Amino acid sequence: MPFAFFPARLLAAAHSAKLHRAQRQRGFTLVETLIVIVIVAGILGIAFVAANRVNERTTVNEFVSTMHMMATETQSAFRSQANFSGATTTNLIGMGVVPAAMVDTGTIRGPWGVIAVAPSAAGGPANSAAHFTINGVPAASCLNFVNAVESAFARVDVAATIVKHLPATPLNMASVAAGCNAATGGVRIVHLHVTR
Repeated sequence: MPFAFFPARLLAAAHSAKLHRAQRQRGFTLVETLIVIVIVAGILGIAFVAANRVNERTTVNEFVSTMHMMATETQSAFRSQANFSGATTTNLIGMGVVPAAMVDTGTIRGPWGVIAVAPSAAGGPANSAAHFTINGVPAASCLNFVNAVESAFARVDVAATIVKHLPATPLNMASVAAGCNAATGGVRIVHLHVTR
């Protein structure tokens, strides 16, 4: 009888080992789970960066279009005057030059901050230009924004650097890049001057 008992015991142990292996193969190990989590996090990170770049490009394109429209409207509004002496934030808002969506209790709000408007000399006679000051332009958008918006403006300054001043100085991309990379406290200021 001991002989008959021995194979049954072997069979039970083999069956138990087989069940144990089957149970282990059903789930994922901790290492496998961590690998999947790292891969998914990497894919989500790449998607997030790509989405931010697309959103920023869209913001720049929409704002460039708005600034072109505001430059044209400002020129039209002051065409009958000898200069831009009344080209202020308040007056442009009152004349309807500024889209209603950008007006916030007497100020003009762009995608990156406040936009101030005032008459300026822009290197010429007093009040010969309307000067738009755009605060807080991000470094990632600065070069593309200036390159796209400059065609509507006679003079463009980035930070403290004149990067375009017609008719003598066309847009200088090296100066734009230098101005966009120079930041006071991380803030880039772009000055746009409308003339006749």
